[in-house]
Amino acid sequence: MQDPEFITRSGGPVLHWTMVNLPANLFKLSAGMKPEGKPAGAIYGPNYKGVAQPYLGPRTPAGPKNRYQFQVFALDTMLPADFAPKTYDELIAPMKDHVLASGVVVGLGQVDPSAPPPAPSPTAPPAKAN
Repeated sequence: MQDPEFITRSGGPVLHWTMVNLPANLFKLSAGMKPEGKPAGAIYGPNYKGVAQPYLGPRTPAGPKNRYQFQVFALDTMLPADFAPKTYDELIAPMKDHVLASGVVVGLGQVDPSAPPPAPSPTAPPAKAN
């Protein structure tokens, strides 16, 4: 999942979340999926917070609609079980010459002002009481 709104600000793709080696019969990923709940054999890849971070669901910022780009590649091979790319280039390099099909879904997200705030990230420090 790339955030194209930040590509121009950072000079390169900003990856909010990546996962490789998803089974071909998987049609849905749940928001808030914990590492132990990921599909068997799947590997979390790099994201803007580091490596191997789980998908916690959308965290759309307040304000105008924000675009997100979900890119999917169908490969003719599985990547090694110990695959641990740290950058976008490392992520896509082993896919060269193995892409059978690809697709992109662009989504627009906007905060619902009546919705409760998103749950804090598990890595965020607890809020201080006043």
